[in-house]
Amino acid sequence: MQFSPPLKPARLIARYKRFLADVVTPVGETLTIHCANTRAMTGCATPGDTVWYSTSSSLTRKYPHS
Repeated sequence: MQFSPPLKPARLIARYKRFLADVVTPVGETLTIHCANTRAMTGCATPGDTVWYSTSSSLTRKYPHS
């Protein structure tokens, strides 16, 4: 499956406030990303899990990563 922009890997630190998650990239950068799924995501939101995120080029977004 092709995504535009391409997805990047990271490790989940924590998911909180329904819409936000903190992740750490392979180079050690910590990011707060927007999580569009507001459900519990039981079984796929465990700290340490690999997650995939994208970066938007929009300058108006509060959180450029999703």
